[in-house]
Amino acid sequence: MLKKITYLLFLIIIGIGLYFSFEDTYKKETKANKLLEKSFDFNQQVAKIVIENSNTSFNILKKDNNWILPNYDNYPASKSKIYNFFANIEALKLLDKKTNDGKYHEKLGLEYPFKKNSNGERISLVDQNNQTIFSFILGNVIEKGNNKKYRYIRKDDTSQAWMYTDNLNLFSNEIEWSNNNILNIARWRVKSVTTKDFLKKNNNIKVFRDSFEKSTYNLENVPNGFELKSSYALNSLAAALENVEIIDIKYKSNVKKYKLIREIKYTMFDGLELLFSIYDIKNTKYLNIKSFFRKEERKPLKKDTEEKIIGLPTLFTSSEVVKEVESYNYLNAWLYKIDENTIKEFSTNKEDLILSKSD
Repeated sequence: MLKKITYLLFLIIIGIGLYFSFEDTYKKETKANKLLEKSFDFNQQVAKIVIENSNTSFNILKKDNNWILPNYDNYPASKSKIYNFFANIEALKLLDKKTNDGKYHEKLGLEYPFKKNSNGERISLVDQNNQTIFSFILGNVIEKGNNKKYRYIRKDDTSQAWMYTDNLNLFSNEIEWSNNNILNIARWRVKSVTTKDFLKKNNNIKVFRDSFEKSTYNLENVPNGFELKSSYALNSLAAALENVEIIDIKYKSNVKKYKLIREIKYTMFDGLELLFSIYDIKNTKYLNIKSFFRKEERKPLKKDTEEKIIGLPTLFTSSEVVKEVESYNYLNAWLYKIDENTIKEFSTNKEDLILSKSD
């Protein structure tokens, strides 16, 4: 009996020893397999992000607790994109250990400096004294059968290559670090769209809805002998603000020559008004955006305190619209080249909307 108890105690002691040994090994491996061997305060220590690839190199700078894009006249970078990127770096785990032989780096896209057409990217986090805190290189992307993307990676100061799940949300173009989807206004908010053409006579347009409860738009002043081609074109013009994407940015004060060719005014049922001025700059269309709160446009609405109309979205309150206008105020200082679909809608002519009844 005593021998059995002694044997059991021996097994328990061995088991406890193995458990703590495994746990210690697991912790060491988990720590060793993280990209960052030691954590640091990104927000306090990082003053510049440098991104390099075979085609370009650009910086994102921190200035007065904001992030800016130097190559775009110091346009604001998206704080949420920056902080999300930092969080992903901190959480990044190295999955599979690969070669540590530098002669294979080019094949993996991990060589530096990069060769022409390389898929590699080098990311450097730099402090206020222009000293690199941490840098690493990303290589080729690998797609596997589980629909997941993986990518080769190595720290800049080592030759050891690894593979990780490609979830850093790294943007390779500088402008993508901005809030490049500057507007997303749902069509149901739009009360009217009014255009003023400075190049073509009799080409002004007004598209409108009679009331918030109605879903279809009308065209004002249809000429005698003509009729509307399709209500789809009117709906499409009203929906043009649902995803406005930036392609290029210029600081308005830095542009010396530009020609105003069209103005487009979007008025919402809740009182928001957006005025788009389209300029020709060296045969390229750029637009400027001004925002206003037009309280008088809310008169036809039910009072904000009344119950919402069943089946319709709830409109923003006056105070919410005022805050929205304030959030758009910075747009007025800039000129934007936007996506082709939106600029095509903004370029709609009256002849695009009507046809002769005799046709």
